[in-house]
Amino acid sequence: MPNITPNDIQNIRDFDTLIDFFRDKLNWHIPENVELEDVAFPWSAEDLDLDETADERIAECQQLPPFPPSQSTLFGEATQPWGIFFLQFNSEHIYRTALRRVLRGLVERSSRDPNLPSWQHDQLLFIYTTPNYQQFAFANFAANENWRRSVLSIFSWEQGDTHIRTLCEYNLPALAYPSDGFPNDEAWLNAWKEAFDVEILTDKFFADYQRVFSRVEAAVEGIPDNLEEEKRLYTQRLFNRLMFLRFIEKKGWLTYNEDREYLRAMFDATEAETDENFLNDRLYWAFFNGLGTPGGSPNNIPEVVERRGEVPFLNGGLFEMQDDDARGTVQILNDKFAEILQLFERYNFKVTESTPLDVEVAVDPEMLGKVFEELVTGRHDTGSYYTPRPVVSFMCRESLKICLQNKTNETEECLKKFVDDGDATEIRNPERVLEVLQTLRICDPACGSGAYLLGMMSELLRLREARFQSNQIDFPIIYQRKLDIIQNNLYGVDKDEFAVNIAMLRLWLSLAVDYEGDTPQPLPNLDYKVAVGDSLTGPTPSGENLGFAIQFIQQIQEHQAEYLVTHNDSDKQQLRETIAELKGQIQEIHSVEDEFIWEADFPEVFQEGVLILSSEIRLMWTKGASKSSNRF
Repeated sequence: MPNITPNDIQNIRDFDTLIDFFRDKLNWHIPENVELEDVAFPWSAEDLDLDETADERIAECQQLPPFPPSQSTLFGEATQPWGIFFLQFNSEHIYRTALRRVLRGLVERSSRDPNLPSWQHDQLLFIYTTPNYQQFAFANFAANENWRRSVLSIFSWEQGDTHIRTLCEYNLPALAYPSDGFPNDEAWLNAWKEAFDVEILTDKFFADYQRVFSRVEAAVEGIPDNLEEEKRLYTQRLFNRLMFLRFIEKKGWLTYNEDREYLRAMFDATEAETDENFLNDRLYWAFFNGLGTPGGSPNNIPEVVERRGEVPFLNGGLFEMQDDDARGTVQILNDKFAEILQLFERYNFKVTESTPLDVEVAVDPEMLGKVFEELVTGRHDTGSYYTPRPVVSFMCRESLKICLQNKTNETEECLKKFVDDGDATEIRNPERVLEVLQTLRICDPACGSGAYLLGMMSELLRLREARFQSNQIDFPIIYQRKLDIIQNNLYGVDKDEFAVNIAMLRLWLSLAVDYEGDTPQPLPNLDYKVAVGDSLTGPTPSGENLGFAIQFIQQIQEHQAEYLVTHNDSDKQQLRETIAELKGQIQEIHSVEDEFIWEADFPEVFQEGVLILSSEIRLMWTKGASKSSNRF
């Protein structure tokens, strides 16, 4: 493996330095002192069968020449297993979509024109840059019988990124070409594909995360050792908060002395002092006098700003003070925070959320769920298993197809094209389809870390966008659509508080990463959207005693909707107490205490019916509608 340093990557500023990197660091066989047009074969928009919209967005598409000792010509059939393409797009926001259009063109055009070189679709290496060489991405499509649904794996970076050790130690070295070549094509294919294997990276991150988490948990002082669960939950809450900040640092919302590497800059300021504690002298002020409370005194007085830097108010409960968050209650030595930051800086964190067909080979928000379900809980003891993203996507799509069949007059074939392929051109009543998507209540009664909630949000987002695009209707920004889906469509419950915390964090992150602007909107409170409770042992939801409880249910529904968007701590506390009192009235009706009660905890779900979705339960349940009782 070649020795690649962050400085090597940061020195890539234009085509010449990019080619030098390929030649000097990866040992690619590229002649020295060449221009791109001297070594590459251009593919035109006509060659790729691109439509006018795609043609305008793709600035260049060039095929790099085969490596020696291949005797093939640029215009003949390539004998090496890899086709290497260098691309530039006019917009960095569309390169995933544009790559699929290029892939389609390569597959379809090469099958019709024997004079053009061809490869298997999973043997293409795409190298993308913006025209100003500020952003870089390497991409590869995974093997799949249907190339249209092949997973696109990507690793990328931007000029100025400082935490790129993953790229240096894992991604780019896998693309090296040995001085004596590969023994055969299969060895070459397998070696380069490792650069895009997110599971290898995931396993390594899991192991490092678990090691650091355990060391920090053991170092927590102020919570008695016999309160093992409380200590574990405190450590998890601390990691959740720090990882959230690590993810959103790239948004530019957090600065310390104008440094956007927020956590590192603030920690270095602590280390420069002899008697400071990072938790109580810095993070306390950032969490609870900035991120967790609205602006105004004492949040923005100079002494507080000096402690925690410039941060926005984010709300949402993540930075709401708990009993053991009071300043000085818990002590953790600075060296443990040094380990946490070293863990974060060892990996490339990406704020973009991967989808079932687009995977970022980096630490993305989905990994938080895998950390919980694969490592932290001891999955063999609790029955918690991570469900792969493609499986989640498939199950969500199948559920939505049945739901839309039951609630609309669209044909099965039409809905299959719409849900599976995002093709809404044959939808006869698009307004009714949109209404169903906007009002459907989806509940996971064993939500774990939120895999199905996030999966369903991704599917609803995709379908609403497909519906709007097909009918040329403007739609709100992604952030607002996600917020609408969280507010109106999603519900989850799990008896493990640790899991619920992760699920909330993933929903908050999914919102935060898509907000565009210098000052983010406060995040919604999710306490009554993702609840802690046992959905199986509580009273069975039914119409019995409903007449006595309906007034309480309606009031709970109104207060929970208000709580979702309330930001003042005292107002939130008052709403919680009111909701608890009303729930107590319903508990008396059922003669139970401290149990999950559907009509009280999720009144919208109980009253209107719901698509229930989890890893254990797959059914359509709609109160009073036998047509929607299909089991699958």
